[in-house]
Amino acid sequence: MGRKTVWAGEAGTGSRLKMACNAWLISISVGTAQSIALARGLGLDPQLFLDAVDGGPMDTPYAKMKGKNMITGEHPVSFGLTGATKDAVLIQAALQAAGVSDRFDAAAVETMQLAIDRLPDPGAVDLSALIVGLEQRD
Repeated sequence: MGRKTVWAGEAGTGSRLKMACNAWLISISVGTAQSIALARGLGLDPQLFLDAVDGGPMDTPYAKMKGKNMITGEHPVSFGLTGATKDAVLIQAALQAAGVSDRFDAAAVETMQLAIDRLPDPGAVDLSALIVGLEQRD
């Protein structure tokens, strides 16, 4: 995930940490998709959103990368949509087991599943394709 190794502790702790990290990646992706879809819906160039957060405390290289893919409609796989959705379902179960609300993750899973249902080959696209789940369809 990152550029460093983190010693998490006993066996199984690393897997739980990875789940927490993936929850963060998914939340950044969903938030970025929502902002880009909203910009489009409001008649704005969605690149303006990425330009507005560029260099500030809300800027992340990951959001820039995923956001560019969402804007262009090109979704080369780095974290596949179907795998990320599987992880989001596991995260949802972990949240419930930990006594933490799963409302946010449930909305992410619903959006990702809708994108999977709409895409011709959801196994061949990146998580950034989740934006398809936010687009209004006639």
